[in-house]
Amino acid sequence: MSNKSLLRRVADEALRAHDAGELPRHWGDGILMLGLLEAAEALGEKRYAEGARRWLDAQVAEGVNLAEGATWDWGALPLPALALYRRTGEERYLALARQVCEHIATKARRTADGAVVTHAGRPQLWVDSMYFTAPALVRTAAATNEPRYVNEALHEVQVHARHLLEPSTGLFHHMWDEESGQRSPCPWARGNAWAALATLEVLNALPADHPQRPTLADMFRRQMEAVVTLQDASGLWHTVLDRPDSYLETSCAAMFALAIVGGVHAGLLGGGWLPAEMLAAARRAWHGVRAQVTAEGRVTGVSAGTPPAEFETYQKVPVGSQTFGTGFVLLAGIEMDSRGGAQSPP
Repeated sequence: MSNKSLLRRVADEALRAHDAGELPRHWGDGILMLGLLEAAEALGEKRYAEGARRWLDAQVAEGVNLAEGATWDWGALPLPALALYRRTGEERYLALARQVCEHIATKARRTADGAVVTHAGRPQLWVDSMYFTAPALVRTAAATNEPRYVNEALHEVQVHARHLLEPSTGLFHHMWDEESGQRSPCPWARGNAWAALATLEVLNALPADHPQRPTLADMFRRQMEAVVTLQDASGLWHTVLDRPDSYLETSCAAMFALAIVGGVHAGLLGGGWLPAEMLAAARRAWHGVRAQVTAEGRVTGVSAGTPPAEFETYQKVPVGSQTFGTGFVLLAGIEMDSRGGAQSPP
């Protein structure tokens, strides 16, 4: 089956399940809708964009109460909103993205050194929070010509890295607790994928002469080199990256493939942030992801929301289908089809 046929099957099933009310409201919905919007462009299927628009319009009509709930409940909303703004030119979608980013930049709860705490409870930094702040800020900055949003996105990545990055491995821990100064022990696979995609977004937004650009590029490259060495023969990664006795997980593979292809094809003139040889790992990852898509188009093998804890906790997280996993499979498949050499043998 061609990649486009597979992606059409995934998008059809996602849209059907959403319209049938089979998908409960979830923080991953924004990523699924971004995937559907990108699929609408790549596959020439307006109905995918219409489905995403219905979903976002319902969010706007209901109202997004940014003062309540966790930031990651709505931190990805600007991504489909901005995609719809580019598609339709309707200012209300840009206004929503700006509203969310303004809250992140000026009102969100923070640690003492200024990183956004995206959830209730103890002041902690979770690695997934990098993605639920930085990409929205970067993309809104591009749409509004407000560089302060890029500065805020850079700050989020830098402070999270200060507390979560393990210098000896190049990988990120899952959580840092401000009160105790302790970090959770495991390098969670999807968490590292969240971090990689957030870092890539910021890297691509920084001016060529920005003083932090080389340091950030080196951090991204070292992380992805470490990730590639831990890839399973199936093309997937274990949910705890350095524990082969943990299960293989689908969403992180789609996300790592997306980060690798983006990293190879972006960056400085004459070469990307990553060497072209890494595309082989992306192709292996896509091969592994394709094997997790059912005949009906449902993406399987995706772990549910995952709390930071000891190793045993990761092993108990339910695995199945999740909106964000489906969204990232769509995004990765589109990228692999256009720039990843996905038709090459794995």
